[in-house]
Amino acid sequence: MKILKKYFAVLLLTSFIACDTSRELKPYTGDNFVGFEDENIDLFENDSEPLQLPITMAFAQNTNTDITVVVEDALNTGTTEGIDYSVASYVVTIPAGAYETFFELEPLNDQVEQGFKRQLSVKLSSSTQNVALGHVDGSQQSVTVNLIDDDCEFILQDSYRIKISRADGGQFSNYTDATGNTFEDPLDEILDVVTLTDNNDGTYSISNVFANLIEYYTGSENNRALDISASFQRNSNNELYVIPATQYGSIDVSGDGVLIPCENRLSFDMSIWDIDFEITLEGI
Repeated sequence: MKILKKYFAVLLLTSFIACDTSRELKPYTGDNFVGFEDENIDLFENDSEPLQLPITMAFAQNTNTDITVVVEDALNTGTTEGIDYSVASYVVTIPAGAYETFFELEPLNDQVEQGFKRQLSVKLSSSTQNVALGHVDGSQQSVTVNLIDDDCEFILQDSYRIKISRADGGQFSNYTDATGNTFEDPLDEILDVVTLTDNNDGTYSISNVFANLIEYYTGSENNRALDISASFQRNSNNELYVIPATQYGSIDVSGDGVLIPCENRLSFDMSIWDIDFEITLEGI
């Protein structure tokens, strides 16, 4: 059994100017409803614990609320209960006076490379106590679960497409990319192409990945020359592990993430002071 969950650290030598991303929250005053908290989530085939999907209710009831859930093969690739996953119960209960319950989905591990993508659509089917399914705007009625295979070898490619977004939903305004193009309209994400280098000593690195990002937040083109890298170590089982993070001065930058070799994809979260980024590298 291979272990695919990896923990990544990002090593950076720079400083950032943080910004205030606080938002005013208003209480919900509409009709009562139940809904999923997640929209899209990865479930690794070799996870030792079931995936717990939170189901929350806007207002607590004075009696128990039973909720029925259905699971469908979203891509029609033959993903089957009892072979690829198991469900203990399709009916979950929010106790009287409570706001939350959990639907559990357990992956079933094998030693077979699937060769195709497996995706489940977990949907709310019915509820008691006249509680609506999902928000009135149509959201929160279902969640997509990507069942990730762990039986592929990681094959290094020359180039990777990188996507950087802010975890708080913030945008990038007047951003200039590596080719000198400036985007005046706010961007939800930054796209670029990077190289994952084999150092021929069992480690891999991505150098100057965040050069444009550094310049954007510091306002100085000179900072583009700083050595910014994420480094990974590969063991005899073709699994990647992060090289331990280091703190530079008052800047403590770290991240954690996952390697998905069957899709040649690396994803990790990176925190710099109070700015959180979500980063994905996909093979081209």
